[in-house]
Amino acid sequence: MPFRYKVLPEHRLLFGVFHGTLTPDEYLNGVEELSRNPAFEPDYDRLGILHDDLDLSQFSLKEMRAIRDRMRTAYYGGHPPDEAAKRSYRIAVVSKPSINETMLKLYAATLTSSLLSTVSVKVFPELDKALAWLDRIELAQQFATPEWVEFMALDTRSG
Repeated sequence: MPFRYKVLPEHRLLFGVFHGTLTPDEYLNGVEELSRNPAFEPDYDRLGILHDDLDLSQFSLKEMRAIRDRMRTAYYGGHPPDEAAKRSYRIAVVSKPSINETMLKLYAATLTSSLLSTVSVKVFPELDKALAWLDRIELAQQFATPEWVEFMALDTRSG
């Protein structure tokens, strides 16, 4: 599987690790899976680790819109949240500069259109900087433990 995630409800954070070729269908299935996870809320901030081998070449504006629409259905019952319920979230990405950065900006712009108030995306070269931007620097020590280091590592068993 080209991605794996953990929901950290006590930190209002969704943490994902991505590598290999990620298809739009796999991403859409992940949205559905998250919508059934009782620990997840749509306005949680996101933290993503993008490994160097991540390939998002199958995504276009059409697929981004499909993701937005699936999120609207899965997270909000098919309708954008009303103005009072709209909440912004941040997506912090740990990655080397690549074409994926441009894809993430397109993703954020697509989600912002008719779904959320704003989605802010920022790419960082290091995990600590991403955590600081998300105001969750207290997680740095936890993420240095062997369990978390293994979770973040490139999974060479698949893909």
